[in-house]
Amino acid sequence: MHPSVGLTLPRLMPPGGLQFNGKYVPEGYRVGINAAVIHFDRKVFGDDAHQFRPESWLDPAAAANMDRYMFQFGYGTRTCIGKNISLAEMHKLVPTVLTKLDIEWKDPGRNWSTKNHWFVKQTGINVRLKMRY
Repeated sequence: MHPSVGLTLPRLMPPGGLQFNGKYVPEGYRVGINAAVIHFDRKVFGDDAHQFRPESWLDPAAAANMDRYMFQFGYGTRTCIGKNISLAEMHKLVPTVLTKLDIEWKDPGRNWSTKNHWFVKQTGINVRLKMRY
């Protein structure tokens, strides 16, 4: 899963600033974090962080660590208000699609990519869907 917004969504440091990791960040300073960058951090998600490897979540200790760094819906008081609706939709839609449809790449040799124009959009994903009987 990747975040739908590929920008930092900046915030201003509150009055008094913050001492963080040996550095002082003054009040009023603009700070932000890009969730997509975190999601590809090899120190957290492994050397193959850019690959789709769902089995990497099967180890409970690794999954707990990776889960701490999942920011696809933001974090804390600024968490996306649609998070629970989106997760409910995915928990219903994905299993339904996978059990009721056969899915195959229309052009298996073609690569797909993402483009960031505020929202991150995938391009080049062409599949054939066929009802299972």
